[in-house]
Amino acid sequence: MGGGRFEGPDLKGSVMPDGSDWMSGRGNGSVVMNGRLSLRTDDGHVIAMRYRGAMDGAPDVLARHARGEPIDESEYYLRFVTYFETTLYKYGWLNHLVGVGVGHREAAGTVYDIYQVL
Repeated sequence: MGGGRFEGPDLKGSVMPDGSDWMSGRGNGSVVMNGRLSLRTDDGHVIAMRYRGAMDGAPDVLARHARGEPIDESEYYLRFVTYFETTLYKYGWLNHLVGVGVGHREAAGTVYDIYQVL
């Protein structure tokens, strides 16, 4: 897992190719997600990102997702919580941020929109 870009009001950069994403089936068709990514900011700093969430949908929709096909976000549920870690003072505010994410699959890959919980 990895590749792609991220952008927000206070930082932007690329997703490094060393990420991992574990998906565990619950037996009822839903999936628990656990992931770790390294983000490289455009000014050259690395930020660690962890997330945990859930994905649920009809069996045929989840099969299409597994094959990497684009899926309309109304066809399934993909939500997660994010945590960030960095030692750089400039981005230290991320160490205290809890984010809630919504995901959907497009032709180029999965897109995550992450919102800060205030």
